[in-house]
Amino acid sequence: MARFLYHTGCPKCHSRDNLGIYDDGSSWCFGCSISSSPTISPYVLEDEEEYLKPLPNDLTTEYSKQALDWTMKYDITPTDLLTRGACFSPGSNQLIFPSPSPRGIALTKEVLSKEKVFACGRLLNPSNKQRYTTYNQRLQPFIYKADVPEGYGIRRGRGRTTLVMVEDCLSAIKVARQVDCMPLLTSTLPTKDLVAVAGLYDAFLIWLDGNMYHKAQKIARKLQMLGKEARAIYTKLDPKEYDNLTIQKIVL
Repeated sequence: MARFLYHTGCPKCHSRDNLGIYDDGSSWCFGCSISSSPTISPYVLEDEEEYLKPLPNDLTTEYSKQALDWTMKYDITPTDLLTRGACFSPGSNQLIFPSPSPRGIALTKEVLSKEKVFACGRLLNPSNKQRYTTYNQRLQPFIYKADVPEGYGIRRGRGRTTLVMVEDCLSAIKVARQVDCMPLLTSTLPTKDLVAVAGLYDAFLIWLDGNMYHKAQKIARKLQMLGKEARAIYTKLDPKEYDNLTIQKIVL
């Protein structure tokens, strides 16, 4: 199965980031459904590991003004970025969000490279057609555990656990102030990943932007077929566009 790499603009519907690019050379627009066929044999991909893009070697936690200007638009502070292990690559001008370590290892830049940690990069140059890219192979679900500031957060009862699924890392960081959250990094969820995460939680909320509501409904139906409580949330904008109290009300 081809792996998602990044979003870019669609030549047909002219969206900024609906066209998904995959590691076999294929593409699919989540808006207008235009697609292109693979250009790389899946057997070649299975036999070669070199196609997995390594992380940049200039990672730092000294974020650029441009990076912070972008995140602060959504009330994501430098403390939020540091808490979630986000790094900045000056050479490629991108913020990089590594998947949380399942073993609690501090994600220094040395560990990120040595452990081949899966990560999502957000390119900040506005002239780039490509906005997102991924690094290394995703070996486990990418989940931000809730880190609830005082005065916020959802009360949990009777041991019931809930996971919210969103599209991007900034939305996931913001929602994780309330409840565990998983950035899909796209608007779909492959079956093998869906089955893996289904065993970890009792209930699921799928919250994409309004244009992708039908995709959220599809993911919810698949989880329901696995016997899970799941529903799609409709809002016009991405979760990161809303404040803490609004997010809390929506996910409740």
